Amino acid sequence: MRELFLAFLQSPSRDTYLAIRSALISGPAYDPYSRDILDVVELIEQERFIDADELLRAAMPNLLLSPRAHLCAAMIAEEAGDEERRRMEGAVAYACVQGILSTGDGTNERPYVVTRTSDEYDVMQFLDKELGGQSLHEEGDRRYDLLRCKDGSEMWFDVTDPLGKLGDQLDE
Repeated sequence: MRELFLAFLQSPSRDTYLAIRSALISGPAYDPYSRDILDVVELIEQERFIDADELLRAAMPNLLLSPRAHLCAAMIAEEAGDEERRRMEGAVAYACVQGILSTGDGTNERPYVVTRTSDEYDVMQFLDKELGGQSLHEEGDRRYDLLRCKDGSEMWFDVTDPLGKLGDQLDE
């Protein structure tokens, strides 16, 4: 997985993103609905940066393609005075968003592909959009989140794999 991730970072494209994503979602650590990122954000808000960093590191590789996870890591590094890590994590967060954006154009015909629901909101924030509403759509064997933005635009996300994993967890 390390080689795939490095290849993605060197050239964040649809192909490299989908390759590392495939390795991530097929691995045993994949849990698209884990609370890790929420807990990390809460620890940062409490200014418990060391605890947040430990939790974030422990949550890898599950959060490997999460823009928010890398932005949190950048904030933690900034607080620690580690400018090199702050820049690196910021660049990784940007690459993760670029990877997601490379998978489609956000339309129903070419939705963005994500690994977790929080990625949808990270993309919205990156594109400077505000959520107006959200709905789940099923078409054949695929599932999509439709995010309606306050400016009237729509953003479609393919959530088939995360929802499939949730179904697997419920069956256990």
